[in-house]
Order: sequence, then structure tokens, then C-alpha cells
Amino acid sequence: MSEQVNQRPLQRFLTFMRDIFTLDDVNFSQSITDIKAGVSFKGFNIWILICSILICSLGLNMDSTAVVIGAMLISPLMGPIVGLGLGIGIFDKKLIFKALKNIGVATFISLITAVIFFYITPTEDAKELYART
Repeated sequence: MSEQVNQRPLQRFLTFMRDIFTLDDVNFSQSITDIKAGVSFKGFNIWILICSILICSLGLNMDSTAVVIGAMLISPLMGPIVGLGLGIGIFDKKLIFKALKNIGVATFISLITAVIFFYITPTEDAKELYART
């Protein structure tokens, strides 16, 4: 009888874990549509990227690894990166080129923002900055 009592919680746990990891409810076509929509890099995402680069530049200037990591967390670069991965995974040349174009635009904007920031602010003897250049 004690085996039966112990088996129920184990069975419930296994059922719970199976339900968490099952892919039956995933709408793959909607997921692909959402990822393709997230590849576009304009408007609001550009301003978030500029703020993220300013925060990262400030962190580099202050020798603060935590600030640099925080800037990475708010950066909106995952949309084009995930889109590039999806394009490679499903062999969609149009999506690959669109993602690469948007990554290039983001890189250009990031470089321009960082150059303006470091042109305006004085750079001290920053170990973090020298370690990443």
C-alpha cells in the first residue's frame, strides 16, 4: 500500500514534466511569422539600440562590467539574430539577407553612436575599454 501512495506523486510529477516539455500546442507557422516580423529593425528598436549603446559606452568608460552586461540585456539585437538563425535553418535566402541587412544597419548605428559618445566624453584610463579593443 505504501508503494501505491508513493507512486501517485511520482506519476503526477512525470505527467507535469511531460506537459511542460511537449510541443503539441506549438503553432509553428505562427512562430515563423512572429520571428520574421521581429527581424525588421526600425523605429522604436533603433532608439532602444541607441540607448543601449550609450549605456554600454558609459559602462566601458567607468570600468563597470555590470553596466556593460546590463546594456546587452536591453539591446534589441536578438530579433535579427534569431531571424538569421531561422533563415539558415529553413533555407530562406530572403530572410537571411533581410536579417544580415538589419544586423549591418544595427552595427552601423552602434558604431556611430559610440563614436559620438566617446568624441563628446573624455575617456579615462579604462581597463574594460582597452580589454575590448
